Amino acid sequence: MGRRFITKQDIDAAADAGTSVLELGERDTVTDLAREHARDRGVRLVEGSAGSAREVAPAGAGDPPAAPADAPTPAALHAQVRSAVIARVGTAPDGLDAVITRILASR
Repeated sequence: MGRRFITKQDIDAAADAGTSVLELGERDTVTDLAREHARDRGVRLVEGSAGSAREVAPAGAGDPPAAPADAPTPAALHAQVRSAVIARVGTAPDGLDAVITRILASR
């Protein structure tokens, strides 16, 4: 199996999918920018399997932690997701609001 490089785009994809922990394999390499971006996006990088997982220190780990961002209200989050989907797809797919509501309710 080859080496996998974790980039800023991988962090964005994980965060956008609602993932808060990204498990890394022993042959994974995280770019410095990805480490910093993971910290900014609230994605924890963890090495190893769930039974022996160890958190990877983000770039600038000696820096004071960033102030936590206020969590958006469910209505604001719904609106953000809806806008992002429409921006990506170009139109609101049938049932979009129902799907967003169902996903947000499961969180």
